[in-house]
Amino acid sequence: MMEATLNDPQWSRMFMSFLKHKDAKPLRDVLASNPSRFGPLLAPAGTAAAVRPGSPSTATTARLDLQFHAIKIISIIVKNDEAWLAGQHSLVSQLRRVWVSEAFQERHRKDNMAATNWKEPKLLAFCLLSYCKRNYMEIELLFQLLRAFTGRFLCNMTFLKEYMEEEIPRNYTITQKRALFFRFVDFNDPHFNDELKAKVLDPEKQADLLDSLRIYLLQFSTLLVEHAPHHIHDNNKSRNSKLRRLMTFAWPCLLPKACVDPACKYSGHLLLAHIIAKFAIHKKIVLQVFHSLLKAYTMEARAIVRQAMAILTPAVPARMEDGHQMLTHWTRKIIVEEGHTVPQLVHILHLIVQHFRVRTPAPGGPGHLEVLDTWRSWRPVDPGHLEVYYPVRHHLVQHMISAMQRLGFTPSVTIEQRKLAVDLAEVVIKWELQRIKDQQRGRHRGSSSSRRRPGCQEVPHGQRSRRRRRHRRKMTPHHGVLDSSG
Repeated sequence: MMEATLNDPQWSRMFMSFLKHKDAKPLRDVLASNPSRFGPLLAPAGTAAAVRPGSPSTATTARLDLQFHAIKIISIIVKNDEAWLAGQHSLVSQLRRVWVSEAFQERHRKDNMAATNWKEPKLLAFCLLSYCKRNYMEIELLFQLLRAFTGRFLCNMTFLKEYMEEEIPRNYTITQKRALFFRFVDFNDPHFNDELKAKVLDPEKQADLLDSLRIYLLQFSTLLVEHAPHHIHDNNKSRNSKLRRLMTFAWPCLLPKACVDPACKYSGHLLLAHIIAKFAIHKKIVLQVFHSLLKAYTMEARAIVRQAMAILTPAVPARMEDGHQMLTHWTRKIIVEEGHTVPQLVHILHLIVQHFRVRTPAPGGPGHLEVLDTWRSWRPVDPGHLEVYYPVRHHLVQHMISAMQRLGFTPSVTIEQRKLAVDLAEVVIKWELQRIKDQQRGRHRGSSSSRRRPGCQEVPHGQRSRRRRRHRRKMTPHHGVLDSSG
């Protein structure tokens, strides 16, 4: 491969068409047998690359064209023989050097890229990814490939995104996933520049994050809060920087213009709901998150919203003294003011049905209470934190009955909404049965306490039985004779 021949447009196009042909295996084998010939073509341009951007010299342009042709030839060989590049460690090292160079990244982010070289990042990423598929422990190279998502390239990087999202979770072993995780945690590496770290970790630069990456980080933070809260905040310490950073990271999801994607927005709500359920958070923050979730009736993120409401709703009465009052106020307010919108009404009523009854005897013994949650299983909590909508049912029953008539007898409603109307009727009936049971239990306790006068000694049960038997013998002395004569 002569440099002058590759720089000639006509010769290079003809050579590439020959190399792509299905019968060109001998030609590809010759090139693959001597990978060292690609070294001079991938060598850095040296001082010629330091010219002013916007007016590149002829030598620099020729050197960049040679680099592009070398990457294109390597990609053609890899497409026809995926196992070839797995053993070419020296060649991969040179390709990696080109990929991580700031000059390469900056050059391909510009809109005035040459029309012939705009595919270069895609071809280079394809070659490096092919090497990673055969060498699973090249974890650092996988993280370096994430540079494709730190800026906007003209080429399509969907293949790289699909591999990261689908192939790695499905095909990597537990050991390989653990190695990836610990490599992610360790960002104190000079190979990862400050920009790449800031794209992932800095909450103040979230505008540059991809929505999918932000969702994954929010889900990961939610798992940490749910399963390892003691590593995030310790009440014995005065500083709570970790908890504050997590809340700062999720806080833009509450702002209407900061988060557009519903899945990303309500993943942040889910994280805040877990934080409120685990830690003592200020009343204003609890009400803001709760109010935002009450109005979140969008269908795109309904599963996430219901999951967040199942966690946050029992925590509202526990996080403030007037929790039941606030719960009633905002629930009824949205039903009255925005109940004309059917999806919004269904969303609020589903919440009431979900938390209609929260107390039941559990296998743990008398007095042990457990949350009844139709959405997801929940662990036993403090009994004082369990009463949600039952104590404030008087303020909601009338609105529930009106909604039952609207959802149950309107011809245009769906089957799911009719089922919700039936569930509402069941809730009202069970509330009334529970009220009657509580009232009878209270009367029984009051009557038993009033019958027992002070100073009177209670007769044991055995003595009472013997006295009754003696009394019956005195009243019927010939009982046995009459029986025998009859």
